[in-house]
Amino acid sequence: MDGRSDVVIDLGAPEPGRPGAKQRLRGWWWRRRRVVLPSLAGGLVLALVSGSAAPLPDRVSIPLPTGDDSRFDIIGNLAFVAESRTRWGAYDLATGARRWSLERPDADRVGLVAIGGVLVDHRSGFGRGLDPDTGDGLWSGAAQDRAGSSSWSIFQAVAGAGVGVVTGHHWSTPDGLAHRFYGVDLVTGQVRWEAVPDAAVRVRLVGQPPLVVSVATDGWVQLRSLRTGAVRAGRRLPAGTGDQLTVAGDRLVLATEGPAGMVLRGYPLGTLADGWERVVPPPPTGGRWQPVQRCGSMVCVGALDRVVVDPMTGRVAWTIDAGRRRLVQPVGDRFLAFDRRGELSGLLDARTGRLIRSLAGWRAALPGEAAGPGAARDRLVLTRPAPGPRTRVVALDLTSATLADLGELPGRPERCQPYDGGLVCQQHDRLWVWSLPR
Repeated sequence: MDGRSDVVIDLGAPEPGRPGAKQRLRGWWWRRRRVVLPSLAGGLVLALVSGSAAPLPDRVSIPLPTGDDSRFDIIGNLAFVAESRTRWGAYDLATGARRWSLERPDADRVGLVAIGGVLVDHRSGFGRGLDPDTGDGLWSGAAQDRAGSSSWSIFQAVAGAGVGVVTGHHWSTPDGLAHRFYGVDLVTGQVRWEAVPDAAVRVRLVGQPPLVVSVATDGWVQLRSLRTGAVRAGRRLPAGTGDQLTVAGDRLVLATEGPAGMVLRGYPLGTLADGWERVVPPPPTGGRWQPVQRCGSMVCVGALDRVVVDPMTGRVAWTIDAGRRRLVQPVGDRFLAFDRRGELSGLLDARTGRLIRSLAGWRAALPGEAAGPGAARDRLVLTRPAPGPRTRVVALDLTSATLADLGELPGRPERCQPYDGGLVCQQHDRLWVWSLPR
């Protein structure tokens, strides 16, 4: 002996005339292999899909008013909770502490957007800027006062630019047409530059880095620097061309209704050189194609039933038939498809409408309107029920269409919204804030 103690288990000797353990096991397996193999495979798939996620540690919780009409918005690093019909409370997502509150005439939406470290109150044009830490006013009404006799104004901005655009409107001009527009500093609210066109214009903030495009009723189109207001390019196009305008990729797409359908024209953004023209006939079911808008990397013509147009060439890529097929929503450079019940069904390729990945059973945690410009991300957070009851959380990479496991939440949240670094979910009378791995 070498000094080690050995453990021996006596299994006994096989009885005379009976097969050994290995022979009995081999016979049992051979007789039942057709039934056992599918069960083993199903159990393995179930374990990989449902049972491998680690629980996410909860960070903080935020109380919600009782009742079925509780509402919240995620803006920057704050959760805004409708505490009454006229007041919203601002809660810190990192600590759950209530920082300050805001009096609002409407409890449906908080009416703020976070841009460049400032909360901009845009319910009535460019009203005021607020400090997100305290709720104190940083400025108020500078551009609104400059508008003079304008009856109302519209504010547009994008994250990271530091400057927004305010358009001033008379009640006497057609809807959406401005008689003057301004570049305003988002930190101070002061007017940086001003433009007073000869004719009423439609104004949009487009592109990256952002440019200000104005299209007059007489067809005069101009591109301006957002920071300085300096004109970068200009040309005259057919009158009425800019009834609607949008930008997808590096193409400015202008649209107007014609006798044969929607007339679309695409121009290179930055130079406005000659581009393409396309007439999209009316839908087969009758009616009109309205509106024309950017859909991810494409341009959509129509509301529910839509024609998807390639902005580079004007080619009609595919058609969304909501009555026969499915509802879609652009996210990043893809489309989310929903079935007739409004439940998520798949991820579609923007250029072909082809199904890239089935997402049946998952729910998308989409940023709310208050998340502001630039809220779309390269990945989308999805949730689905898991045993427990718990909720599985994954990240959908919109480029590769792959799912990455993020963990599990306790319970079954009613709805979730993402924020930079995590997820906020409503469960009954509380908001739960969760950190998500990258």
